[in-house]
Amino acid sequence: MIEVGKLIERAQADHPGCVIDCYLLFSSNNDAMELFGEARAAGFPARVSPTPRQARACCGVALLVGSADAAPLERLARERGIPLEGMAALPRQIDPYRDRYC
Repeated sequence: MIEVGKLIERAQADHPGCVIDCYLLFSSNNDAMELFGEARAAGFPARVSPTPRQARACCGVALLVGSADAAPLERLARERGIPLEGMAALPRQIDPYRDRYC
């Protein structure tokens, strides 16, 4: 079982004032897509994302979720028998101003 709370707390301590997102890591694309489908069906706002360089994983696909949704999605994966390789809690990397020039 992943210690989700401790991962998030550590990320918040390392990056004060930043919004923390969580990346659920998988060993196969099939597992990632299966949990993505289950998450969306359960009403979670999950995104399929490339695995960040800071998070080492076998598979290049991760699910990007808010820190509040990380623990419930970890539980959902366990209930559905979808194996997680790990989780990475990182400061938000999405820049809403990227590629805007005006």
